[in-house]
Amino acid sequence: MRLRCTIALAGLALAGATLGAQQPGARPAATPRKGLPAFEDSLVMPAGRPITFGRVYRQVASNHPVARQGRLIEEGADGDLTMAWGNFEPKFSAAFDTKRFGTTPGTGDQLYFAYTDVAVKIPTPFGADFKMGYERASGQFINPQLRTPSNGLFYAGFTLPIGQRIITDERRNALRVARALREVAAAERQAIVNKLLFAAAKSYATWYESALRLAVQREGVRLAEVRYRALVGRVKAGDAAGIDSIEADAERNRRLAALVGAEQEYFAAARDLESYLWTARGEPEDLPLDAVPSDSGFTREVLDSAAVPQLLARALRLHPDVRKADGKTLQAEADRLLAVQAIIPLVGAELAALTPGGGNIQWGPSLQREANYKASLFAETPLLFFKERGKFRSADAKFDRARLDQSIARRDVQLLFRTAVNDLSQFEKQLDLQSRAVELFGILSVGERARFDLGESTLFLVNARERALLDEQAKLVQLRAKYFSARAALAVAAGLPGTLSQVP
Repeated sequence: MRLRCTIALAGLALAGATLGAQQPGARPAATPRKGLPAFEDSLVMPAGRPITFGRVYRQVASNHPVARQGRLIEEGADGDLTMAWGNFEPKFSAAFDTKRFGTTPGTGDQLYFAYTDVAVKIPTPFGADFKMGYERASGQFINPQLRTPSNGLFYAGFTLPIGQRIITDERRNALRVARALREVAAAERQAIVNKLLFAAAKSYATWYESALRLAVQREGVRLAEVRYRALVGRVKAGDAAGIDSIEADAERNRRLAALVGAEQEYFAAARDLESYLWTARGEPEDLPLDAVPSDSGFTREVLDSAAVPQLLARALRLHPDVRKADGKTLQAEADRLLAVQAIIPLVGAELAALTPGGGNIQWGPSLQREANYKASLFAETPLLFFKERGKFRSADAKFDRARLDQSIARRDVQLLFRTAVNDLSQFEKQLDLQSRAVELFGILSVGERARFDLGESTLFLVNARERALLDEQAKLVQLRAKYFSARAALAVAAGLPGTLSQVP
């Protein structure tokens, strides 16, 4: 799997930035107050085959078509980079040119000229080009400039820019731009996969929440069923008024209706999560019929405030939006440097040592004035530089825009990170408070049922206490899911690699 963890996000667990852990919503055992009953929250996940988020995370990151599309973006950029390197590839060339023509009828054709040039050219990353080859010319009408000894001529030399293109040129600029765009493509791929995994994490959190809501509603129906049967027996025995059985039946039907709604939400949440599941062969995959969410990966992890600055620094360095802005700035900078070079006159020198075929090239003697060599110097420059100045102004403005976009991206990431840290901290506080609220409402509900059994309370108050408890349990379940999503949001903001993929 080529997917790198810099591309992959919703790991949600802040590795190295946490202290201790406890189960979501878990709280210390309540110390019963004197004279009050103890309450133990028995809310558990429905029975079934647990599907951990770690498994979902790995499957989405590896097999989802969007993740594969992200990999193709980076592979395309790799191809562009390889193509840019092609400008520095050594090249072999060969040219053969000959002419024969009969000038007098019956005398056969005559060799006008024959010319052969075979060479190897080696470009370099610092602007110079090395070239070596062999040429041979013969015939009566050969161009005097091309004339060689009868056994040909070996040559070896180089071409060197002196003015324009000495710092950079089109091919070196193409390589810099390809490298910058590859960084942009890698960041784009990471952003795509991060967005996908964040959506999958939220979908899993919704499935988790709907499963626990279903458990809450089933517990409420169970309590209503038990109470209804008990009251029917008491009414038959003459120990309770008939109206109490009607109220118990009404409450039971109310909770049954809520249970049907919870089952509907759970089914819809499971189908939404299925939309993220694909096999390694690229085929959609369904959840098992008995699949249920798992608490694994939902542990509460207290964020170490001392590690927040380090996480922020990492986000400002590795966040996909920052990396994309940095890559585009490097591209604009390379284009700007090339435009600056265009204002300098184009001057180049070419020098090659020559030796007849069969001999060895000796650079020292060959480059002396009286020895065998070939040299040239060329210069070219516009007089007013209209085109060059206009190109520079355009490239300079593009570079300034890229720098501003870079500053905006860094600022946005910084604000997003701080907001995510604050949200996570607030959800931690709310979870503690809501857990305590469930505990207190549980004590009230247990106590009210005890009073009702002793004939000191009414069924209306018992139902009211239970409804309040069920509502508080539903709020706690919702907060657990929101806390999980907040951890995902912090992972997005920090650009952290996911670690929940390590959860079994």
